[in-house]
Amino acid sequence: MSDNPQAADAFYKAQTLAYWSFAGLVIPLIGVICGALSKSRLMGLKANNPKDAVAIRKTYQIARWGYGISVVLLVLEIAVGGLLWYAAVSPTSGQPPTASTQASSSSDNGLAAPAVSSTPPTTVLLDQSGSGEAQTKPFTTTGEWTVAYTFDCSAWGSSGNFQFDVANTDGSDNLDNGANDLAMSGGNTDYYYDAGQHYLSVNSECDWHVVVKG
Repeated sequence: MSDNPQAADAFYKAQTLAYWSFAGLVIPLIGVICGALSKSRLMGLKANNPKDAVAIRKTYQIARWGYGISVVLLVLEIAVGGLLWYAAVSPTSGQPPTASTQASSSSDNGLAAPAVSSTPPTTVLLDQSGSGEAQTKPFTTTGEWTVAYTFDCSAWGSSGNFQFDVANTDGSDNLDNGANDLAMSGGNTDYYYDAGQHYLSVNSECDWHVVVKG
């Protein structure tokens, strides 16, 4: 399991979708089993025989209940699976945090929640392009800052991974979470709030471009 929260979240969503997809295969078996049992019970029964008529009515009830349960479970599986799929494809990472999410993430790190600015940073601190693994030039932040990135894996010939970590130039630990994307191409803007001198450690097979503003 990855230590990156974004990767862990994607793994959990993919695993959940896999479970529900498997359930979608199992649920119709209930109807098949009930149908097979009903057919086996009906063999040799005659409708004009009073004793057989009772057995036929019970068999009909079993078949009807089996069909009804299968339909209800199938509808439920489709509804929940649709919600899980929507949650999996909804873009939630790399967006400006709200006051509530900022307070939650800060309390997890034991740090005070910084104020969320209504005006995005505009001063360019770093503008660098590259391909493959690299460390960017160092840059200095004094408060809120952003990393806008794009990547293109066309030269790789297939979907590739673009990942960067935020590191401090003095070697001290940095708690900022970087990007971790897997696609043919893409991009996003991540927001950070710590002051200091940093650099980005990029790990990718693709061509990339990062712009840091503060």
